[in-house]
Amino acid sequence: MAAGMVAVLPPSSHAEEPRPGLSTAAWPLESVELADGRRLEGVIVAADVAAGDAADDVRFVQVLRQPGRPMSLIAWGPFAASDVRDLERLPPAEHEHLASRVTAFRERRQRAAEAEAAVNLVRDEARGAWLATTA
Repeated sequence: MAAGMVAVLPPSSHAEEPRPGLSTAAWPLESVELADGRRLEGVIVAADVAAGDAADDVRFVQVLRQPGRPMSLIAWGPFAASDVRDLERLPPAEHEHLASRVTAFRERRQRAAEAEAAVNLVRDEARGAWLATTA
């Protein structure tokens, strides 16, 4: 190619953004706005009367999905009804789908934590290394 010329190539499938899926697409979320002005996004969870919640209390699981960072959850509540300024709920079918995603994420994290705890590491001082042992 001669100096000063620029080649224009058609877009390559390798250069395109990843196809949206569970890991990249935005999830529809519910929200709670607290009386102090904070707004949390995630999934609204039913009050747990057996755990001492009042029937109108609000439990909430905040879903944090920041670009370039691992997803995380923060369980809030119960919030007294007087501490909640506004609730934005999803339609029932979308709420159930979101709740199932959050449950699946929690279960995967629990399995990973159990697998990590099952590995027993011992220090081999002679080699200066950690070794995994089986029970």
